[in-house]
Amino acid sequence: MIRHPRDRPVWPHWPLLLLVILVVLSGCVRREGRNSDCQWPRTSELKESGANQRDLRADLEFAEELAIRYMDAHYGPSNPEAAAQAKNRCMGILLGEIGKKHGITAQEAFKFFGQRGAAVDLAMNLPFILFYALAADFLIRRLLGRYPPSEGWMTSIIMIILASVAFGTGGLMLGQQWSGLAESIRIGTRHLSNRGLRLPISKHPSEAFLFGVALFLSIAVLRYWGKRNAPVAG
Repeated sequence: MIRHPRDRPVWPHWPLLLLVILVVLSGCVRREGRNSDCQWPRTSELKESGANQRDLRADLEFAEELAIRYMDAHYGPSNPEAAAQAKNRCMGILLGEIGKKHGITAQEAFKFFGQRGAAVDLAMNLPFILFYALAADFLIRRLLGRYPPSEGWMTSIIMIILASVAFGTGGLMLGQQWSGLAESIRIGTRHLSNRGLRLPISKHPSEAFLFGVALFLSIAVLRYWGKRNAPVAG
């Protein structure tokens, strides 16, 4: 039997796609000027008031990394309260430097602290969503083959619904691990600190779970209709 090229599975290309995404994420890491002394890198570049928010968010993200490095280097985990205070003091100093760079006050700069770019979150999570969809499609095809609707649609529906809940739960847990790994690669450190709490899947776990279930069921519906409308071999 000759297999048409369009029927080739996309699984073999998945590792390559994952590698490309990880390389792109690591390329976004800002390494120059990192230190553990709470010192903002000196540059001759001063930006006018109203500088674009993307650069401002990048500077704030870098400042948080410097503050965490300062906290880890000088206090560590032995005294969490003192470490948190040191981090806040350092962040206050760096906010002042960022304000000077962008021509705004430290208070104005702080308003943008913790904001994430939609493009960054999409680049981080899209590979996992694609992987989730491929794995869901594989399981759905197995379930429809094992419990075909033609032999009892109620059993087929129940199995699909149960599988969607289980898959959504597993996807949520794996998605949290993936997001943490991708964020660590993006910022160039394994110590996320409070940054891990700002990841979309950490801030909205219920929505992420429902999205996973809905995606699973949507793929199941498409597979069912595709199988139902498939031409019968004569």
